[in-house]
Amino acid sequence: MNKSIFIVIGVFILIVFLSSTFISNPTFKNNTDEAAFNFKIGQYKEAEKCYLKLLQFDSTNIELHHQYIINHFKIPLQERHGKSTFVTRDDKDITYYYYYKTQGTDSIQNDVGCYGLGLIYSYADNYSTALNWLNQVKNKSMKYYNTSMGYVYKQSQYYSYAAYYFKEEGKLKGDYTGAYNYYLDMCIETHKKERIIKLLNDTVAVKYLKYNKLRTAYYIVGNTGGYIKTVYNQFIDNINSGGFMGAFFILIIWLYFLQQIDVFQKETWGNIIITCIMGMIFSFGTFIISDFINITFQFKLGENPVSDFFYCVFGIGAVEELVKFIPVLIMLKLSKSIDEPIDYIIYASASALGFAFIENLLYFHEGGLNSIHGRALSAVISHMFNSSVIAYGLILCRFRFGGDKYAYLFFAYLIASASHGFYDFWLISEYVISYKIITMVFMIFTFIVYNKIITNSLNNSSYFEENKKNITKRLKNYLLYSLSAVLLIEYLIVTFRYGPTAGGNALFTSIIGGAYLTIFVSTGLSKFKPNPGEWIPLIILTTRDKPKPVYSDVPI
Repeated sequence: MNKSIFIVIGVFILIVFLSSTFISNPTFKNNTDEAAFNFKIGQYKEAEKCYLKLLQFDSTNIELHHQYIINHFKIPLQERHGKSTFVTRDDKDITYYYYYKTQGTDSIQNDVGCYGLGLIYSYADNYSTALNWLNQVKNKSMKYYNTSMGYVYKQSQYYSYAAYYFKEEGKLKGDYTGAYNYYLDMCIETHKKERIIKLLNDTVAVKYLKYNKLRTAYYIVGNTGGYIKTVYNQFIDNINSGGFMGAFFILIIWLYFLQQIDVFQKETWGNIIITCIMGMIFSFGTFIISDFINITFQFKLGENPVSDFFYCVFGIGAVEELVKFIPVLIMLKLSKSIDEPIDYIIYASASALGFAFIENLLYFHEGGLNSIHGRALSAVISHMFNSSVIAYGLILCRFRFGGDKYAYLFFAYLIASASHGFYDFWLISEYVISYKIITMVFMIFTFIVYNKIITNSLNNSSYFEENKKNITKRLKNYLLYSLSAVLLIEYLIVTFRYGPTAGGNALFTSIIGGAYLTIFVSTGLSKFKPNPGEWIPLIILTTRDKPKPVYSDVPI
């Protein structure tokens, strides 16, 4: 293992040296292009510096001010610097910057200052203060002014006032994107179906509506064609060559891993790939089911911590685990090749990989290319684990205890949904996001359990052969090299796309956050010591047992 690590480090140093030598950083004609570039790739602090330089020479440009404020609030509220040090975003300077503008006698600068403060306080959810500053703007036809007024009234649930200001922005041909999307949000919130239909029939408005809002609107009015077209366009528009390369590489790595752990009677690549493709296809069912739950039952994030937890379990976990396992049930029905415990894990994980591939394509947009390694080391494995939990319920039913297979399936499905929801809860609920380290700890725990699930499945194979059980060493090296290659691929994609400086920043962040996890996963998901007939407790550390396997006469 030590030798392998040194090989990996050597390859990294060589590749970084060569790419830094022969690839140049992008050059920009002006600060505007540089600001747009940094905003696009998520380097918001660098973009902020560019916007401030631009504003020194064009201090009345409302477009620049608007983008400067939006960019500032894209900077995370808290960022980790070192193991235990967090840096909080400073909002004081930007607030003072616009406050000073309100103290002068220049009417244009005064309006810019009042508008800037209004927008800043709306980001802070302080709508009364935001409205106070916005009301002091004298030029009511200034771009973005009416959109911001409408947004504040919408958030304060004064919908008639909000509608007036959104329409005013449209009449002035100003901020179409903000006005139309906020207006649609309001119509959805207030169940104004006739207004939604009218907006969808507006050829100008439809061009500016965001995909997720447009999808919701088509769902509400029952326009199936528009809904399907929007889902398709949303997916296609997110795909880029770098993201596709990263997602495909991750898929191949873990598919080969599944093929390697199937040591006694290997499943055909054809069946595995078919299951994986079905996982990709059924993943789109997540849109439909999620929209049904969210729209019909008004089930959403942000109400309170308890509601958020149940949303993560039932609104996310239960939905995704359902669509991921449908391909497995189809293969169980159509194929007779699933005849040993590990087969259940192979097919469940293959379907999960298909689902994760589509999900990764959506995540790996232009600004998300630096998340490739994180997805490969965390989310993708977690998807395989949760699907395997359901499969393990069927394994216990057929090969150990016997009983009602539907009861086992349902109970295992609930556990998988709870596991998925618990993982997501600490990452996406605004009430607990500062405790997201809990997800990391839980994830490592699930990797250990996943190893035990695979081990038990191999232990109880009817095709067990003593001379085939030693797979640890080759798997450990394979995972170390392949997962390290993911970090390198991410670096190269970002470097070729945005230059060696951006690539180096992404690589440094990836190594800090992912190097130890690469080693842990390489070791933890390769250390299998199959022992025929043995069932290792998954969680409770009790004495191991070797019960006589129970094989159901009824195919599951």
